[in-house]
Amino acid sequence: MPLEITRALSPVGAVTLSPGSGSLSAGTYVIGVVPLSVSGVEGQFDPLGYVQANTITVDANSSITVSWAQPLGRVGSGYRVYIWSAATGGNYYQRYYTVSSWMTTTLTISANTIAGPVGTLTISPKTTGGSLRRGWYWLDVRAVFSDGETIDQSANGNRTAFQIAVGNHGSVAVSWPAVAHANFYKVYLDSMTTGTSRTHMLYTTTPSTSIILTGEEPYSPDPAGMIGDVEEDYSAAGIFSQIVTTSNAKSFFGADVQITAQPGGNNDASYQANKHSLSDNTFAGLDLRVEGSMYWRFGINGPTTDLVLSNRGIIVLAVTDTTQGIGTLTINGAINPAGSRTTQSAITVGTSPFTYTNNDDAAEVVYVFGGAVSNVSVVRNNTTTQLAAASPAQVLLSAGDAVQVTYSSVPTMVKVPI
Repeated sequence: MPLEITRALSPVGAVTLSPGSGSLSAGTYVIGVVPLSVSGVEGQFDPLGYVQANTITVDANSSITVSWAQPLGRVGSGYRVYIWSAATGGNYYQRYYTVSSWMTTTLTISANTIAGPVGTLTISPKTTGGSLRRGWYWLDVRAVFSDGETIDQSANGNRTAFQIAVGNHGSVAVSWPAVAHANFYKVYLDSMTTGTSRTHMLYTTTPSTSIILTGEEPYSPDPAGMIGDVEEDYSAAGIFSQIVTTSNAKSFFGADVQITAQPGGNNDASYQANKHSLSDNTFAGLDLRVEGSMYWRFGINGPTTDLVLSNRGIIVLAVTDTTQGIGTLTINGAINPAGSRTTQSAITVGTSPFTYTNNDDAAEVVYVFGGAVSNVSVVRNNTTTQLAAASPAQVLLSAGDAVQVTYSSVPTMVKVPI
């Protein structure tokens, strides 16, 4: 599905909390308000903070009226009013109420429907009964009410990992405790290659407190899963929009992304991966992955401005317009391999079976000789293939490949970049 990248909504203005009469239990409540875009993506939380300013303590049989000012700038579709209460446990948001009108800037909470998050999930994965492929998955369950749903924003939360050990026909049975006043439940299922423990993308629904997921149920995308830890608008600085991660966390969304410049003028259509500092030992660029494993990395890596291209594959030049002939690669300037790659070096051999992985970002040949060797195998994409049953042996390794040597007397191993 196409993903339209737009500026993040500004936060709402000042939030005020006023007590009144109702049927709320006595206690202290913490409240936050966040605007929703027309496509359902959350903007920024109100800047007054969670506990510092948006806290109110009420007596029994009370209500809380929440009021806020409209965000400046762009118009959205409504708001979510997040709330938690010590009475339901924890010190994090556990529920939100939906306000479906942009012009409505007040909400009165007067009933005890502030349920805590769904309890502990019971899961039973199988390698049969469905179409889930081998790998790890995240599960999350949320109770949905007529005016909102539960959410678990604790450190660990209700996000449970499970594994389909083998094959491509897995399924998983999930059950959970009932939540009072819930109309139905959203069950989020995400592969670890498309989601994180904090960000979920796809969900299916059920009115019961158990379900068997096969991967063939109808799933719906969650627009809120497309945002990062913090999304800010820097349009004044010439940047249309950006996603900022706060603790090296990753943001995932399932989409085709197209960046298009507006016609006329000097409008750029560019992708920017920006390191915070040249001294950072971090990467800025593009990772190309298959089932979560990195195959190509193109960008700036570590405290340098050098452009790095590392790979576990072959560069293929192709054209779709056959009238133009074959694809060509033109290089202006010399190709200079790194100095360390022109010199052979010894490999320190560890305990048998010993595995050496090529992390040198270049193809290399590993020579195994001497000692008493019983097996020499190459490992690629988690597949191990035996090449020899004794030394001497030589193994060609692409970047990311590994060689595994089993021995009773330590052999000598040398690597030579090519």
